[in-house]
Amino acid sequence: MILPPFLLHRPTTVDEAVDLAALHQEEGVSFLAGGTDLLPNWKNRLNNQPHLISLQSIPSLHDVESGKIGALATLHSLLGFSPLPQGLREAIEVVASPLIRTTATIGGNLLLDTRCHFFNQSPFWRATVGSCLKAEGPVCRVVPGANSCVATFSSDLAPLLMAMDATLSFVGPQGERSLPLRTFYQQDGIRRMVLKPGEILTTISWHDDPTLLTGYAKLRIREAWDFPLLGVGCAMGLCEGYLSNLSLFLGAVDSIPIEVPTESFLGEPLTDEAIEVIAKSAYARVKPMKNVGLTPSYRKRMVPVFVRRLLMRLRGDH
Repeated sequence: MILPPFLLHRPTTVDEAVDLAALHQEEGVSFLAGGTDLLPNWKNRLNNQPHLISLQSIPSLHDVESGKIGALATLHSLLGFSPLPQGLREAIEVVASPLIRTTATIGGNLLLDTRCHFFNQSPFWRATVGSCLKAEGPVCRVVPGANSCVATFSSDLAPLLMAMDATLSFVGPQGERSLPLRTFYQQDGIRRMVLKPGEILTTISWHDDPTLLTGYAKLRIREAWDFPLLGVGCAMGLCEGYLSNLSLFLGAVDSIPIEVPTESFLGEPLTDEAIEVIAKSAYARVKPMKNVGLTPSYRKRMVPVFVRRLLMRLRGDH
């Protein structure tokens, strides 16, 4: 399937890109990073716009330094960056395939569109079977009585970066702003995030603490290519076996990453019993929908399994 017609713009500065977006906002604009998610959707005539603004020629968006990464840095290039936290490296290594990682960007992965069986289909399929609320249809096909879309957010990097308390920086028509990644996503498969019209994600940053233990675990059908059907991101501080910090997020089980409550375990030892309580708490927090591969019941049953494995690995078990 070929792409629909559009006008491609190639700005060389962030300000130029923002001005172009403001100029063509009424007609319809999208920003292009790596295009590994946007362009396949456009081929299926999903959310395509008449103006496409490529960000590839803006040098500042490719900058990489310890604790701060430009949104256009490719996932492949980040794997060669030695100060990268281990958990972020683990998450990047399981995104799609090596070929896609040469083009896909860290910012693009955080801005992924949500996914659903009834949305990610060709126009012919949608016209024949019936489209959904997120495309051309009047109702959600997964939960017909729902007032909002329940498509699944399938970013690999978001749960881990949320656990690391990362911060996003933007430039838009109203100027610059920053906000915690934890507050960025909305519980709606269509609106998805609090990104303002014409805003560009410029950098992702976090407090660079070398003592912080980070890790990521992913459930998927195939070991390459597939989006996560469950992702677990964790950031942990351990001092002589006692927890000084613990943050745990679950991805690909809802329209936003889900936080697992862990505050009550701070200052306590990370025992097998504590891990079991955290795993059960994670299980109780999720209610996957029947909108991606594997059944909701199986994905839910795998949540405590993957949480348990990841916490034990970060604790140092072999």
